[in-house]
Amino acid sequence: TRRRMLDSGRGKYSGLERKRGALLSLAGFLRGQRSELNTVSGDAELLRSARYILTLDGDTAPSPGSVRELIGAMLHPMNAPVLDRERGLVISGHGIIHPRMCTTLTSAGATDFARIFSGGGGLEPYGALCGEVSMDLFDRGGFSGKGIIDAEALLICSQKHIPDGKVLSHDALEGAYLRGGYMSDVEFSDSFPSSPIAYFRRSHRWMRGDWQNAGWIFRKSAELPDAERWRLFDSL
Repeated sequence: TRRRMLDSGRGKYSGLERKRGALLSLAGFLRGQRSELNTVSGDAELLRSARYILTLDGDTAPSPGSVRELIGAMLHPMNAPVLDRERGLVISGHGIIHPRMCTTLTSAGATDFARIFSGGGGLEPYGALCGEVSMDLFDRGGFSGKGIIDAEALLICSQKHIPDGKVLSHDALEGAYLRGGYMSDVEFSDSFPSSPIAYFRRSHRWMRGDWQNAGWIFRKSAELPDAERWRLFDSL
């Protein structure tokens, strides 16, 4: 758990930097740094030897065997991240690997709105989303928030380039700096919004995040490769 503090921008008490803050706190703990995390149960020291963090939302469901496949991909020597610590970049390999995402079958049929707009629910082992243009051309697959992350790469790259309290869609920047990889033959499921209000609230949040990240496109000090700048521009 983490201590809650007042987020004046949202008018709520929450952990510092919400999801990103929790990730950085956990990554720092795994790499032997002091952390604000408080242990509720068990011996947290047993986690010190862990190298990776698996990120999931509350409504994310990994398919059977998918987590093992992601771990195996991260352990492959050709995917091991090579860090330029001075620039805060992964220059080869991948500091993040994320799977293909689909819609859970139950949420796809939960309401009339979801049935019309979600598309087909359930696993799609032979679906059309088997490739990703940027991954196929440049070996860079970005990041969409769910996947496996190298803890040390996350710490070094995020702390150098992503300021606290300024970024909503930090996943996109993490994928850019950590050289995210896309693993098309592994699949997670996510729920689909059940109402138009929930759908457009999510879209509005994503749009705000994309515009916040626009500053990284033309900033020379951002240290981003052209392929990653194009990905951020394409999101707009």
